[in-house]
Amino acid sequence: MLEEARVVSKTIPLQISEGAAAALTAVGDSVGSGGQFLTIGILVLNLLASYSMQQILSQVRSLSMITHLQMMQLNVPPSAIIFFSALFEFVTFDIVPTDAIYQTAFAWENIPYSESAENIGYESRQIIENTGSVPIFMVVIFF
Repeated sequence: MLEEARVVSKTIPLQISEGAAAALTAVGDSVGSGGQFLTIGILVLNLLASYSMQQILSQVRSLSMITHLQMMQLNVPPSAIIFFSALFEFVTFDIVPTDAIYQTAFAWENIPYSESAENIGYESRQIIENTGSVPIFMVVIFF
């Protein structure tokens, strides 16, 4: 048992030299500041990317509404009809060509709802054909 006023001290021998310890401390500090810079840079890029994606999606929504304006019974020049039908393919993001798939899976006639609906890409009265590749993706995801 030790006496109450007694203090025991012991020095621990150095594991590495003082120069190596200073070098490791400098490397650790630079890695820490580099990590902070990288984190801030990623945050800024993420904010810019999310803002630009919001802008792109809002433009796609606007283009979608503009392409569907043809459904109204308006006199539209043929060049505008061609432009809007090409724009409709871009707006719908339909990446799977579903015409052949639906022709073999379902044996119904493709009768368009109206001429203006057919001009922009709704070539059938069947909702499954008009939704494009969405039903195919739903089948793949859920089954």
